Amino acid sequence: MPELPEPYLPSPDGPFPGLSSADAWLCKAYLRKYGDTYLRLYWNIRVGVGIGEEAEKLEEPYRTMAIQTSQMRIDMVGVPKDREEWDLIEYRIDAGAGAIGSLMCYRYLWPAEWHTPMRMILVTDIVRRDIAAVAEFYDINIVKVIPEY
Repeated sequence: MPELPEPYLPSPDGPFPGLSSADAWLCKAYLRKYGDTYLRLYWNIRVGVGIGEEAEKLEEPYRTMAIQTSQMRIDMVGVPKDREEWDLIEYRIDAGAGAIGSLMCYRYLWPAEWHTPMRMILVTDIVRRDIAAVAEFYDINIVKVIPEY
């Protein structure tokens, strides 16, 4: 199992490594409401093999860079205080099918590297009815927040 990076304590004041400024606003709003439910947070957790064998042809440090930039990246992983399941969280302004697809990929790839149960969470500012229906079908929790610009 790979090592997790240094954790962050849950704080709506940041930092929010790897998030766009728009997604960071969602994260701030989410952590203001739910931050106290987490023991620690991890950012930019890479899952999957990325380009895999193609990288073997490259010399270091290019090999590592090619693998890391081609892996999928979970925005935030939260370790809750009161549940065994870890939260795999995707932040997306006006979330659409791409956000659902990302979470479905994480659901598949996470158990290959990490051996903790997971719960999928999509944090967004707009919840479309079609996206909500698909999320419910795939057991993805949607949390609507009002970004604090």
